[in-house]
Amino acid sequence: MPDGRVPQIGVVFPRTDALTKVSGEEKFAADYYGRDLVWAGVKRAGVPHARLKSLDVDQARQVPGVIAVLTHRDIPGENRQGVVRKDQPVLVDDKVRHAGDALALVLAESRPALAAALKGIMCELEPLPGVFDPEQALAEGAPLVHEDNPEGNILLKAEVKIGETESVWEECDAVIEACFETPHQEHCFLETESGWAKVEPDGKLVIVASTQTPFRDRTEVAQVLGRDHTGIRIIAPYAGGAFGGKDGISVQSLLGLAALHAQGRPVKMWWDREESFSAGTKRHPARMYYRLGAKADGALHAIDVRLYLDTGPYDHLGGAVMTQAVEHSGGPYRIPHARLRGWSVYTNNPIGGAFRGFGVAQVTAAMEQMMDLLAAKLNLDPIQLRLKNAVRRGDKNCVGVTVTSSTGLSECLEKMAEHPGWQDRQTWIRAAGPLKRRGVGLAAVMQAMGYGPFVPDVANAKVELTLEGKIRVYSGVVVPMISDSCLAKNSFIAISSVGMQKQL
Repeated sequence: MPDGRVPQIGVVFPRTDALTKVSGEEKFAADYYGRDLVWAGVKRAGVPHARLKSLDVDQARQVPGVIAVLTHRDIPGENRQGVVRKDQPVLVDDKVRHAGDALALVLAESRPALAAALKGIMCELEPLPGVFDPEQALAEGAPLVHEDNPEGNILLKAEVKIGETESVWEECDAVIEACFETPHQEHCFLETESGWAKVEPDGKLVIVASTQTPFRDRTEVAQVLGRDHTGIRIIAPYAGGAFGGKDGISVQSLLGLAALHAQGRPVKMWWDREESFSAGTKRHPARMYYRLGAKADGALHAIDVRLYLDTGPYDHLGGAVMTQAVEHSGGPYRIPHARLRGWSVYTNNPIGGAFRGFGVAQVTAAMEQMMDLLAAKLNLDPIQLRLKNAVRRGDKNCVGVTVTSSTGLSECLEKMAEHPGWQDRQTWIRAAGPLKRRGVGLAAVMQAMGYGPFVPDVANAKVELTLEGKIRVYSGVVVPMISDSCLAKNSFIAISSVGMQKQL
């Protein structure tokens, strides 16, 4: 540092948002109400696959306290939404593709009136055969989730080949084969999908939503409502949990449509837990076939992987998640010969979406078990097997990418090998006592940046030094706010370069 001080590592600074959160002063999206509030909710299909034959909302409109009941015919713009591929209807206009699909939108004076109106909506649904297994969805004659998709039930497929893929297996001294499956996983954030919207006197539509992507949401809502995006403002307050599950549209388009029919009154939509489970996104289930070959000394030599990811009825980043899974399916190891294949598959299951790890969690669970199986077959220590094959700076991973930065993996594994918890693990396991079982495991993980090759990965920000001597940061990323004092303490070098040492 300029004054010769040694920077402190691991210093704990107070969270400036802690007091307002624990006291209830901080407002989350679910906390927005207002005078003359209108409640909004949707009629869910409740069946996984059916043709919508008719929708009768007359009885619902007669419920006292009901302001409006809207269907797909009331959508002024495009009745499709989606981050990459717009294949999800805001309100169903042709057929139901999963049980959480929305059929009609109700605006009411109270929650009891809303519930009564939703029960009063009558729909005629012609049941269709469903498809609930990603491999069966690829079979000839399988029911089609989207009849107009030229690839049948395939949303996206990918293949990576490095080195030889056939004869190389004869060169391996040990070969392990296994199949792994991971299920749907629910984010289960404390604050379910919720939001609030109002058309201001100047005509601007304001939507407050629990979201991770306000700028992208604004674009999608504008297309649904047929409005210029400059007339829409999306506000993202603190999120009561997200973990990827609020990456994309949930309540935003429905709220915007509701606000246009609320005569300037504020509108609120708040999914209960059951609705969140039914209509919200999940971690993609995966079925993963692995074949891994190595030399007698443990050097990995070949890998063959087939991945089937269940994206549910809509894209919602399913293709991007699959490509990330393919890219990471060989783990952080040097493997000279690789064939890696993946399919993102449409089914009538719940919607697959972003979830922390973005496809990497599934394949890491599989690959690391393969490494343990291989270590057992070769009678090698699991850490030593990983150390022998860990990518280091200058190495190529199994998709042919040269690692140009430090990985730190080898150093981490070396430290683990010295840890008493690892060295004495068998003693600890044997001491479990009756009716107990103990285990000790390890895993090596890599995580790349971005969304894979099919979604542009761009970012920008602006930093401004104000006349008051403060730092102001402009960014479209949803992150916790940082106080000026914390920013100054955490960013001394950057701040001192503009002569602000006095703030420390």
